[in-house]
Amino acid sequence: MTDRGYLTADLSELENLLATMPDDDNLGRIGLESRRNELRKRIAESEAEAEEPPKQDEDLVLRMLGIAGYELYRAHLVGNNCNSNQKRLNRMQEPRPGDLVLETSSTPSWILRRQSKDGWISPENAIGFFVRKGREAIPGIEWDEEEDGPLPTEVVWYIEAFDGRLLRWTNANFVTIVPSGGWGIGV
Repeated sequence: MTDRGYLTADLSELENLLATMPDDDNLGRIGLESRRNELRKRIAESEAEAEEPPKQDEDLVLRMLGIAGYELYRAHLVGNNCNSNQKRLNRMQEPRPGDLVLETSSTPSWILRRQSKDGWISPENAIGFFVRKGREAIPGIEWDEEEDGPLPTEVVWYIEAFDGRLLRWTNANFVTIVPSGGWGIGV
């Protein structure tokens, strides 16, 4: 049942209750009439919202793009791939500059609409254009190479988000969902 359905059912129960209530129960009647008026208002608002066409905002489109890309990637993770699927999977796993990419370890979280405390895990940060991948020193650690050995590094991914931000990812993995030149036939 929809929210509007629940509201309508509640309103019907309230009206039945009001109809059977003694006329001299003014205090009880006032409370129920107030609730009835609130329900009527909410039903009218939900009817007005239902008449408006759904908005296809950028967040929804980005979320849908991410879901489609993630499903494309997952569809290629099979045991005995045919040659064309294996080629596409290999290409997906080796992004090139300009490719539209998707960060795969966080995708299940934002698909399920789970938010990280800092808001980082989201389609806005997980989908973008691949810039580069490399190894960089782990920032913020005190390290003495003579005493501790070589400076520890980590794999770093840089993507350009749709809003133009350059994002730096660590502990992540990206796959190409649309190559910069398109998939082409047989790739």
